[in-house]
Amino acid sequence: GAADVGADDHRREPVLWWRAHRRPGIVSIRVDRTPNPSAMKYTMGVPVGGPATYTDATGAPSWAAEILVLDGVQSVFATADFVTVTAHADADWDAITQEVITALEGAFDRS
Repeated sequence: GAADVGADDHRREPVLWWRAHRRPGIVSIRVDRTPNPSAMKYTMGVPVGGPATYTDATGAPSWAAEILVLDGVQSVFATADFVTVTAHADADWDAITQEVITALEGAFDRS
């Protein structure tokens, strides 16, 4: 049952509280789990380009490069109005998500 949730399970919970931190001119970012337990989806509601997958900071847009250098991150996929970040199984998603949101807020706005 719900009381039997293991320690690893809480790391996979979506970090949706970031949605509440809306500021004028800053995109609102929704964070969701994906079918892949090693990936999280960041939906912004503004075009992000793509479809494109980045695995190396060299040649990637600056916002994707900022994400790719984070500890544990393996790839960044961008298309339509969302970005999916894939990381190693033992990655610290709370830390990654905080940095991903910072990078995305700095790169995309509501214009």
